[in-house]
Amino acid sequence: MVIVDSIGGIKRVLMDWLDLPMLGASASAESDLINYPSLIPASFTGFRSTVVLLLSTLFLTSPLQAGVTDIQDAINKSGKQRMLTQKIMGSYAMLGVNFQPKKSKQRLQDSIALFDSQLSDLKGYQVNDAVSRQFDAVEKLWTPLKEQLSAGPEMGKAVAISKGLDVLMASSDKAVLLITKASGTAAGEIVNISGRQRMLSQRMNALYMLRVWGVKGFDYEAAFNQAVSEFNVSHAKLVNSKLTMGEIKKKLDLTEKSFIWFERSTMKQTGTYVPALVLRAADRILGHMNAATTLYANLKK
Repeated sequence: MVIVDSIGGIKRVLMDWLDLPMLGASASAESDLINYPSLIPASFTGFRSTVVLLLSTLFLTSPLQAGVTDIQDAINKSGKQRMLTQKIMGSYAMLGVNFQPKKSKQRLQDSIALFDSQLSDLKGYQVNDAVSRQFDAVEKLWTPLKEQLSAGPEMGKAVAISKGLDVLMASSDKAVLLITKASGTAAGEIVNISGRQRMLSQRMNALYMLRVWGVKGFDYEAAFNQAVSEFNVSHAKLVNSKLTMGEIKKKLDLTEKSFIWFERSTMKQTGTYVPALVLRAADRILGHMNAATTLYANLKK
C-alpha cells in the first residue's frame, strides 16, 4: 500500500494516473492541464470536470510560477505562442472536417484562451523596448484574427485565416528571437530551438488537416515537406547539443519515436486519411518537446 501524505504527492499521483503526455512535475506542465482539459483521455470523460477542478484546487494551494519568472521562461512562453498559432489552425481545420467536433471546439477555445493569457503575461514582463514593441505588434495582429476564429469554420476563409496565423506566428517568432538575443546565453538559444519544435509539430498537423478538409489555394506538399525538413534539422541540433543530457535526452528519444509514427501515419495511400493517428502522434511530439523545452529553460547556464 502506498500512502500519499502531501499535496505534491497527491498531484503527482493524479497526473501519473491520467498518463497525459504534456504533464510532468513543473508548474508549466500543471498550467497546461488547467488550460487544456481536453487533453484528458476520452476514457476519463465522465471524470473530466471533477479531476480538473480537484487539480485546479490543489495547484492553487501550492506555489506556482505566476506570469513570467525570468528571461528563460520568457523565451519558453513566447515560443509557445508560436506553437499556439498552428494549434489554433489545426483545430479550426479539424472543426471544418467535422473531426471530433466537440473536442476540436474545446481545443480551439483552450488554445485561444491560452494565447490571450500568455500574451498578457509576456507584455507584463519587461525585457527591453524592442521586445515590448514587438508584443504590441503581435497583439495588433491577434485581435482581428481572434474575432474571425470565433465565427466558426468556413472553407472559403480557411486560406486567409491560415495566412493570417502564419503572419502572427512570424511576428511571435521575432519576439522570441529578440528575447533570445537579450538573454545572451547558450541555454537561451537552445530553448528557442526546442520550443520551435513544438510549433512544427502543430504546423505539420494543421497542414495535414487542411489537406483532409480539401482546402485549395496553397502548396500543401511544399509547406508540409519544409516543416518536416526543419523539424529533422532542429532535432539533430538538439541531440548534438552539449546541454542535452539526462532527462532531456530521454524526451528527445521519445520525440523521435513519435515522429517516426507521425511520418508513417501521413504516408498512407492517396485518398486515405487517418486524422486520429496523425493528431495523436503530433500531440505526443508536442508533449515531449514541451517537457524538453521546460527542462532546457530550467538549466542555469
